[in-house]
Amino acid sequence: MSESCFRLDTDSVLGRLLRSTRSISPGEIVLSEEPIVTWVNPRKGPAGSKNYISAFCDLDATQQASVQDMHCPTSVSKAYRGAAEALHKELSPAISICDIQNLLAIAESNSHEFFGGAPVQGSEPRAALFVIGSKVNHSCRPNLRYTSQNCQGRLTYKAIRPIAEGDELTFSYLPDVFASMTDERRAFLRREKDFECGCERCDAPDWIRPLPCAADACKGYVFKHGGGGGWRCQTCGGGGAAADALGLERGFYQKSNFFCDLARPDVVGALALAHETGKKLGYTHYLTIRNLKTISDGVARVMQTLKPENQREAAQVVAIGAFALITRAALMERVAGGCVAPKGLVCGCGHGEVYECANDVFLGGLYLGKLGARQRPRELVEVVGRYLGLMELIDLSEKDVRGITQMVREAREARAGCCDYCGGAGKEGGGLLQCGRCQRAHYCTKECQVGAWKKARAGQVAELPHKAYCMR
Repeated sequence: MSESCFRLDTDSVLGRLLRSTRSISPGEIVLSEEPIVTWVNPRKGPAGSKNYISAFCDLDATQQASVQDMHCPTSVSKAYRGAAEALHKELSPAISICDIQNLLAIAESNSHEFFGGAPVQGSEPRAALFVIGSKVNHSCRPNLRYTSQNCQGRLTYKAIRPIAEGDELTFSYLPDVFASMTDERRAFLRREKDFECGCERCDAPDWIRPLPCAADACKGYVFKHGGGGGWRCQTCGGGGAAADALGLERGFYQKSNFFCDLARPDVVGALALAHETGKKLGYTHYLTIRNLKTISDGVARVMQTLKPENQREAAQVVAIGAFALITRAALMERVAGGCVAPKGLVCGCGHGEVYECANDVFLGGLYLGKLGARQRPRELVEVVGRYLGLMELIDLSEKDVRGITQMVREAREARAGCCDYCGGAGKEGGGLLQCGRCQRAHYCTKECQVGAWKKARAGQVAELPHKAYCMR
């Protein structure tokens, strides 16, 4: 890492920011910085603010000036007036109520969760401020990720996408940035960070909320355009959703909430809802992606309650978990790539891997590893195979990544030369038939090819017919 790869710049709208001074490749460390101040920051109560103000008062004058020079949103500062008065009365610090008020706003807008090394179970959460790191702004399509979970105990920013010379360096304030609508992201950032996001993604069509077009002869979808652009169909250019589309969306939203609120997750029911939502609204619709998240979270909870003797149920739950995680990642690839074809699980556009999806694929790969080699759906295995290189960027367990790599290799070898429907090796001396459309699936007989097109393999609840995946 060299500081020559970025420079401090000032924008009339965005204020101070960092720009690259040369091209930067994914995986390259852009910034590694020690905190100027850290403090124990409990999740609830005023203790974190008290610890922060006390830690600030222990800094020297130069360090205090660096902290006070950070961005301080006025509206956030005003909201902290009462808290500042209470802290001043309790601590009697050598700074004014107004100073405390501004410092609380600075922490709210600039602080990072800080581990200072590998996370220790049971340790109290900490927060920190960084002189340079605080200048890295938000984007809904970031080119950096950060972590302090490293042996150096420093904040480290690493590139996750190719960065050209002159590009602004950004990271995301949002944890699941490609799974949320533009309106949701902007509302959160206005409420929590006091700014209106104007990144290129927020000003573009909202690809995660497709709705069927209102035009009778059109089979396309309308998307809401950022910047007040309204709804517009990418196929016919029309400007409205089908009459029942918004009502249909509200209905699926309520059904989605039902599965989210269940005490014991119904992962099979949630899987059926995800498919129904995808067929009616589009597989890249945020509710389909949200339902898949509900499923993966539910699978983790169900696995904790299953007894060792329930092996058959466990295998089914694991298969559903793998499908939900990996399919969700594949759908978010299409959202990130601006896919205009939300119908079906695949689109054939080849949008490419997305860093923010790598962790879901990793977890899905761990689930696939619990299944037999021939039980692993080819389509899911191939998605995992594409992400093996990207997994290195998210500091995952090397042992687990090696295990997933081995799993992909074993699955490919087990399915090589075998029928994708019945597992047979084909007629003697005849070889296998190949799907003429996608040229990826192979079958021993015409009957198996027809059967696979219409339905999944027997007993495989987390698989879909080949027509759901087939693409040119």
